[in-house]
Amino acid sequence: MVNSLKKFRLLQEKMGKEALLVIEMLNDFIEVGASLEVPAARKILPYVKRRIKEAREKQIPIIYICDSHRENDQEFEKWPKHAIYGTRGAEIIEELKPGKDDFIVRRTFSYPKAY
Repeated sequence: MVNSLKKFRLLQEKMGKEALLVIEMLNDFIEVGASLEVPAARKILPYVKRRIKEAREKQIPIIYICDSHRENDQEFEKWPKHAIYGTRGAEIIEELKPGKDDFIVRRTFSYPKAY
């Protein structure tokens, strides 16, 4: 918790009007044959890599937003299992690995049964 608080304070200090959000670039969405593979996502990788490089050069904060689920998440009643916390599938793809000064937000949510 202390490390998270330190990172949050660092983010507050670094934040201006710009930040780069890198959203859902996880193994379970990007890899060939992954549980929720999105082939088109691989096509944008060169662009995302370039934007990350530019943001680092300009010292713009980079925030990775990552889907994250428990093993028994209700969402898996509608979708294949994916982005299970602590698994390789929930990790950011190797090509876009965060740097030591980047921020990672793991979001968790479930679809209501009525959805």
